[in-house]
Amino acid sequence: MKKTILLLTFFLTLSAGFTGCGHGPGTSGKGRRYVVHTVTPGETLSQIAMQYYGTYKKYNTLERILQFNRLDDPRSLQAGQRLRIPVLTIDGVSRPGAGTAAKKTPPPASSPPPEPEEIRSPALTQGIEALNSGKYREAVSLFKKVLHRNPGDTAARNYLGTAYLLEAEELYQRGEYSRAREGFEQARRYRPDCDECDAHLERISDKGEEYIRAGIRLFERREYGRAIAALENGRTIVPDDRRLQQFLFQASFEEALRQFMTYQSTRNPSDLRAARHTRKSALQYRDTCEVCSDYEQKYMQKNYNEGIKLFTDQERDGLVRAVRIWERIQFLDPDYRQVGENIRQGSVLLKKLEEMEKGKTEEI
Repeated sequence: MKKTILLLTFFLTLSAGFTGCGHGPGTSGKGRRYVVHTVTPGETLSQIAMQYYGTYKKYNTLERILQFNRLDDPRSLQAGQRLRIPVLTIDGVSRPGAGTAAKKTPPPASSPPPEPEEIRSPALTQGIEALNSGKYREAVSLFKKVLHRNPGDTAARNYLGTAYLLEAEELYQRGEYSRAREGFEQARRYRPDCDECDAHLERISDKGEEYIRAGIRLFERREYGRAIAALENGRTIVPDDRRLQQFLFQASFEEALRQFMTYQSTRNPSDLRAARHTRKSALQYRDTCEVCSDYEQKYMQKNYNEGIKLFTDQERDGLVRAVRIWERIQFLDPDYRQVGENIRQGSVLLKKLEEMEKGKTEEI
């Protein structure tokens, strides 16, 4: 009888060490301490690291969990999977702490408990399979279908947020920052606690800032074509930046003038088409830019007056320059002051001068 009581006491004591809803302490073969975590539907490695360490950005917590569990891909986690969470020193404190095993730690608010297979809808099951296979667009469509029928399905919402997140991460790695930004914003909509989304959106904003600064530097160096390309890249990432419209207009304005000046030299119709196309883009930016009209008006006023001065001197080279300057203004605004009449008078006077020079040559 005493042996029976002793054995019973031993087994009760032993079993007590493994309470905690799947979160229990342990020691690896190499003497490393850890706790066991059971993955919930839609839960990511970053969420798990935040739960146990309070960070997923520092101390290589994600990589160390993967290495400890001999995993390669953080996206391979599945609901019900048991992970060993190694005890690490985080900011001078051992985490997970000693009390983690005894405490029944609930899953994150956005991660519902695993739902029994028999009550899953077919669309939800198919969505999970698509998600685990890396078919994120298909998974998004299936999870939306579930939510359309049952808007309160928290598991589907969390899975949908995860599908958007993983798809956005792939887009980010490919450099498709605009689409990635939209994906992270959608992920955050369905998973408000998505710290990864906030971190990626911050990186994307930084990338947009890099493009804008590069575009401004190129504009200042008068490399207008390259400036436009850099600024356009920035616009796809951070479309609301107030500097974009101004510098995109100014760069397009100057590039259109450069292309028109090329046309004045070549008289090639393709050069004129290119100038008109760039000018059209500049006008689109001008319509939403408060200071752009002033930039354009100052250019036309200054050059119009310069043409008047050259015309007044009545010298052939000055007349040629005056007509060319007025042609550029007419290209920008055909109705600007008397520019059309000035071009006509300048051309007539040039023709007379040429006839006079030709007559003198014949006399000699």
